[in-house]
Amino acid sequence: MAIFFTLHTLARTGEVRFAPWDEFDLEARLWSIPASRMKMRVAHTVPLSDQVLVLLERLRPYTGHYHHLFVTRHSGKPISENGMLYALYRLGYRGQLTMHGLRGTGSTLLHEAGFRSEVIWPSNPGHVKKREL
Repeated sequence: MAIFFTLHTLARTGEVRFAPWDEFDLEARLWSIPASRMKMRVAHTVPLSDQVLVLLERLRPYTGHYHHLFVTRHSGKPISENGMLYALYRLGYRGQLTMHGLRGTGSTLLHEAGFRSEVIWPSNPGHVKKREL
């Protein structure tokens, strides 16, 4: 579920791993990440798609009583730094795919579809390309 969530939000793995339930406003369909949790130290708001809302509904019975969305079964602590990567390995993608690579692919697809850089990566002004789409 963390992999699907990452694909739909294009968030960094650290932002996903430590995402607490209280950052989500499901009625407003927004995930508000405070600056303190962002790499560039700029607050970031992620609109939530229908697919993410369904994922969160399915996840809540399992982790809704914990602080974080994605926790380990045994300890209730956030999933490990390499948890999603190892899941990709178990799916047969070792040496072919990484979580960061998925984010890069998402960025490429959105750029090719005509979305502006500041819409794709609003919290990373250094990522804005000289030639805007």
